[in-house]
Amino acid sequence: MKKKLLKLPQILILLLLLGLIAFSEGRLFGYEFKKSTDLSEQADSLSVFRELYPEANFKKDKISDAINVIDKKGNIEAELLFTMPYCCDIKGYGGCLPFVIVLNSQKKIEQLVLLKHRETPRWIKSMRKIGFFDEWNNLSIDEALNKKVDAISGSTITSDCIIQSLQMRLSVYSDQMDAYEKKINYPKLLINIAVVLVLLFALINFLYPARTKKIRWLMHLLNVLVIGFIATDLISLSFFKATIIEGVDLKMRFGLLSILLLSVILPIFTNKSFYCQYVCPFGSLQYFSGLITKKKYKYNKVLAKFLNYFRYVYLLGLLLLIIIGVEVVLESFEPFTAFTFQHSSIFIISFALIFVILAMFFNKPWCRFFCPTGAIFELLRRPLFKKKKNKDER
Repeated sequence: MKKKLLKLPQILILLLLLGLIAFSEGRLFGYEFKKSTDLSEQADSLSVFRELYPEANFKKDKISDAINVIDKKGNIEAELLFTMPYCCDIKGYGGCLPFVIVLNSQKKIEQLVLLKHRETPRWIKSMRKIGFFDEWNNLSIDEALNKKVDAISGSTITSDCIIQSLQMRLSVYSDQMDAYEKKINYPKLLINIAVVLVLLFALINFLYPARTKKIRWLMHLLNVLVIGFIATDLISLSFFKATIIEGVDLKMRFGLLSILLLSVILPIFTNKSFYCQYVCPFGSLQYFSGLITKKKYKYNKVLAKFLNYFRYVYLLGLLLLIIIGVEVVLESFEPFTAFTFQHSSIFIISFALIFVILAMFFNKPWCRFFCPTGAIFELLRRPLFKKKKNKDER
C-alpha cells in the first residue's frame, strides 16, 4: 500500500503533462475546447485551392454542401467536397484525416487533396509514392463508390480511414446514404483477434513465470511476428498523443487497447512490469538478439546510474516540446515503426538495428535506458525516488 502511495505523485504529474498536451492542441479524445465553425475551417482550407484556381471565385452550394469553383464566364469549373464534418467519426492512426474530393465539370474525381492532419508524414509520402491517392482519379461518383480499393499493408488504419471517408462523403453528396454501409474490415478484425490471443498467452506467462519458462521463446516469437510485423500497431508515444487528442476507434484497434488496459492495470497493482517484459515486440526482438551471444558486458556503475534516469529525462523533454507547440514527429524518436519497414525511413531502420545489435552484447539496452514509452509504464510500476528508511524503521 505504501508503495502505491509513493507512486501517486509521479502518476499525477504524468497525467498533468498528458493533460497539458491535450490543452495545447485544444482537443481531448476528439472533443474540441475551442470549436471553430465549419465555414471558418473551409475558408482556411480554401487558401490551398486559390493557388490551383487563382482566377476563380468560390461559392458554397447550400443543397449539396459543396464549394463550387466558378470561372470568369460564370461556369462551374470544379466542385470541392470537404470530408469534414461528415467523417469526423472515422479515424486514422493519428485521428481524423480531413481531405477534399475535387470533382471536375463532368463530375468525375480529379484528385484528393489532404488538409492539415496528424498522420505520420512518412506514411503519407509512402502512400503517395505507390499511387494510393490516385486510385479514384477520373472515376464518376458511382464508379468510385463501387470500386474496391484494398487497405495498404503496414498502413492499414490510415488507408482504411481514407477509403471509408471518401465513400461516406460521396454517398452524402449523391444522396445515396441508404446504400452506404460501413463495411466490416475482416482482415483487421482477424488481426485484432490474433493480437488478443497473443496477449492472453503473454498474460499466462506473466501469471505463471516459472511454469512457462521453457516456452517463453514462443511468447517472444509471437510478439515479434503478430504484434510487430502483422498488426504493426504498437504502444508508443505517438499512440498516446493521438489517443489523448483524437480518441481511438474501438472496433479497429480493440487488440491494442486490450494491451494498453493490462499494461496500465497490472504494474499498478502488482508492481511488476508487464508490457515491456512480456508484450513489446521490440523488447522481444532484443531478447532473440541477446541469445546470439551468451556473454554480456556489464555496465559501468556510474554510467548505469546516469542511464537509469535518462529515459525519464528523454520522456519529459519530448512531452515539454509538444506542450510548448514544437512540431515533433514522435515516430522518429522511437524505433517501433521499423516493423513497418516498407514505410520506414533508412534512419528509423538503422536506429532500430543499432539497438538490436547492441542487445547481443548488453541486456536489452533500449528497454533499460532509452525507451520513453517504457518510462511511462515504469512510473506506474514503482516509485522513481525511494523513501529512505530512518533508524527506527530498520
